[in-house]
Amino acid sequence: MIHTYVYTLNAQKVDAGRQDPVKPVPYTDEEVSFENPTAAIKLAGSLTIPQGTGPFPAVVLIPRSGPMDRDERILNHRSFLTLTDYLTRAGIAVLRTDVRGVGKSGGKFAGSKLEDYAGDTEAALVYLKSRKEVLASRVGLVSHGDGGFAAAMVASRNPDVAFVAMLGAPAVPAAQNVVEGGRLSAVANGELSAKADEQAELMRGVLTIVGQVSDPAASSSRLRDYLAGKLPEPQIAAQIKQWTSPAYWKAMSYDPAPQYKKIPCPVLALYAEKDFSAPAKLNVPAMRAALSGNNAGVVEEFPDVNLLFQTADVGIGREANWAEETMSPAVLKRIADWIMKKSQR
Repeated sequence: MIHTYVYTLNAQKVDAGRQDPVKPVPYTDEEVSFENPTAAIKLAGSLTIPQGTGPFPAVVLIPRSGPMDRDERILNHRSFLTLTDYLTRAGIAVLRTDVRGVGKSGGKFAGSKLEDYAGDTEAALVYLKSRKEVLASRVGLVSHGDGGFAAAMVASRNPDVAFVAMLGAPAVPAAQNVVEGGRLSAVANGELSAKADEQAELMRGVLTIVGQVSDPAASSSRLRDYLAGKLPEPQIAAQIKQWTSPAYWKAMSYDPAPQYKKIPCPVLALYAEKDFSAPAKLNVPAMRAALSGNNAGVVEEFPDVNLLFQTADVGIGREANWAEETMSPAVLKRIADWIMKKSQR
């Protein structure tokens, strides 16, 4: 732990510095709202429109799961605000919204499911395409993390989605990412490799039991036997309650690959070398396999960036919080260049 802290504190990494846009900005930034008629809720957000003569290519931003506002505030950063500023300056209109039940958006966040995220994204698409400043034939999606699940669902059933760019989209079931991500995080935080491997094996055993035993009571009994002597008793009781819930296992076992295979439009899938939530060594090959039938599918791994796609030394959370930079300029440029190339008429 200590050696990692000292290394991070003293590392001379390349950092772009603060990236929050400073007003006045060279584009229009408009507060907007629109209906999701299926859910009978109103969603609120911001639409940025480039300077010049339109219509412009445009994107809807889809955040990671959670009660995210339109700027996708994570730690000390607003990833979607930085991404929006860069894309709009590059000539791309951007719509980002508060998740339902968050900020100025209506509805309830609690209990929201993947289908709800997809439905809200489709409502955003309809609204964006109705704007005269937007080139309706060149509207796409940009997602972060497991927002890629909604992006894939929407793109696979809406042939008018022109392209999809996904940042750190899990391409294997969450159970696999939890085990490997936990191991990588432990090592990055200074844990000895042997101890990190032991912790990963313990979690792998837990998830195997949860996946094999459908009855919560039976699963709870087997987990208690398996964990006896390995974890403190109070911790075992609390963890078992979470692990045996149907919602937990549904989330852990969901395989997104079949949905990615259905995406008919061009796809750019970017992965971060130091993202412990979707480790590149698991997800890059899985995404490449899923997109193997898509002639316009591209999968790339960026070195030395973390789950925020921010320049990173080791990838731990406190490092991300301390950093001035919000997103790597190289990542921002890659996204913007790819979108503009796919938007050529």
